[in-house]
Amino acid sequence: MRRLSLLAATLALAACLTVALAGNARADAYLGLYAGGSIVPDTDVKNDANQVIDRASQFDAGPLAGIKLGHYMDTHPWLGGEVNVWGAWPNRQVNDQDLTLVNFSGSLLLQAVIKPLRLYAGGGVLGTWAKLRDGTTDHDAAIGAMAQGGAEFTFLPCYAVFAEYRYSWNRFHFGAADEKFELSRHELLGGINLHF
Repeated sequence: MRRLSLLAATLALAACLTVALAGNARADAYLGLYAGGSIVPDTDVKNDANQVIDRASQFDAGPLAGIKLGHYMDTHPWLGGEVNVWGAWPNRQVNDQDLTLVNFSGSLLLQAVIKPLRLYAGGGVLGTWAKLRDGTTDHDAAIGAMAQGGAEFTFLPCYAVFAEYRYSWNRFHFGAADEKFELSRHELLGGINLHF
């Protein structure tokens, strides 16, 4: 699974380079709402002594929903920035643990426009607050990274629908539960953008 994750990140970076070389982009700002699903590959869970206590722990695919705000520069319309806030709920199958993730990200994006289609790719820094609950509740906050790529279709002058893939990664440590693990997520989402 780690190789698959590295492949996904490499493909996202390659998409960034491809988009960077394309022209005919437009400068604008947008606000978007979206929903989708989060798929979490199996991961090893360790204790504070770095001993594996649950090999290849499995997580259920879960829903996600969020909001984003972005802007492409007037001077370099192929370059933009985006902030996202979203929640995801990929529950862990062991002891039916509820996992809640509240994410905040800041990304640099590259775009190419072939009207009415806009292709984009980029990546950035991810901050995640996590809550793990299985009778008791434990919290952690972690800094991570994300890569993203997608396509947007403009159907009215100010409105567009989009589909996007994200790869997100964090390392969590839940002290009360004596558990730590790396959590990578493949997220598929779609939504609507309002351009202004």
